[in-house]
Amino acid sequence: GYSNDGIGMGDVALRANNFNTTMSVIKLNAKNYDASVAVFGSGKTIAGAENEYTVEIKQSKPSIVDLVVKVDGEIIINDKTSQSKIKFKKNFKEGYHKIEAKIITDDYFDQNNIFYKTVKVVPKSKLLIFSKSGLDLNKLYEPLYATVLTNEMPSNLDDYYGIVVDNIPASVMDQYTNKLTNFVADGGGMFVVGGG
Repeated sequence: GYSNDGIGMGDVALRANNFNTTMSVIKLNAKNYDASVAVFGSGKTIAGAENEYTVEIKQSKPSIVDLVVKVDGEIIINDKTSQSKIKFKKNFKEGYHKIEAKIITDDYFDQNNIFYKTVKVVPKSKLLIFSKSGLDLNKLYEPLYATVLTNEMPSNLDDYYGIVVDNIPASVMDQYTNKLTNFVADGGGMFVVGGG
């Protein structure tokens, strides 16, 4: 078969040799030049997080193509290239976004010269940081979560995805044991740093 992804033909031949299996190989040369484009990267992410995407161009023989990449209609790459992989980074706002990659070249099949990718961006999950200071931890979590920094445990924890307890003594935490046990039992996350 024509192996264009996954395990390499060399590994297949080695495995076949272990089973004493004979392999015959025919080298096929492309009759016509053709190129294709695809975009690889996360289809789901959180608002404000930086995401890396790879535009992959495959060709039956090396050539220079015109590459145009748009995100929500805005051109972010417009270049002539012979590279097979081009990377770019993008932050998104909440909602759905469209990535479009297009190569302009004179090839045999034009159906594979354009590629669309949809990215779903969800809001940041709320994270409670229960701390007497906690500013350093807040900086750590802020890029990925909608953090709420407090030195008082809220009466209702239903809105939070997780809780970080930062250096709170066990004597203070004892009064919240039942509340936190129920929160974790219902699927919430909890991370404890320091304390005593």
